Amino acid sequence: MYCLFRQDNSQYKVPCADFQMIETALHWFNKGVDFNKHELQQLKQSGKSVYIWGLSYRTLMQCAMSPLKDCRVKYYVDIDPRKQQLSIDGQTIVSPDVLRNAQADEAVIVGVGPSSGKMQEILAEMGFSGEVIVLN
Repeated sequence: MYCLFRQDNSQYKVPCADFQMIETALHWFNKGVDFNKHELQQLKQSGKSVYIWGLSYRTLMQCAMSPLKDCRVKYYVDIDPRKQQLSIDGQTIVSPDVLRNAQADEAVIVGVGPSSGKMQEILAEMGFSGEVIVLN
């Protein structure tokens, strides 16, 4: 969650709880993201190497809060060159070009968002024959 603050030197205000967003947040967590996805649990148990492609905030949430957090992540992948200068848990984020070397016994997790269909098409064009899991 993001917050925006403004400094106002004229007076101090005591923070107070605002519960207006509780129902929206509960709905989103309960319905918007399936943290217990059966496929991710199976992937964890398989021990396969995993490429995580498309690092949106929702994908990163699943990396932290689903069985995906316990999978063997080989690469974090994103097309955005600004993200490629960053790292996650000490692993540098890389270009999708690395997917050309993905093996049939590995899995690619395709992130949440409108580009997930195009990502699947690119994997097919590359001839990737391993497991593809699209996050919801």
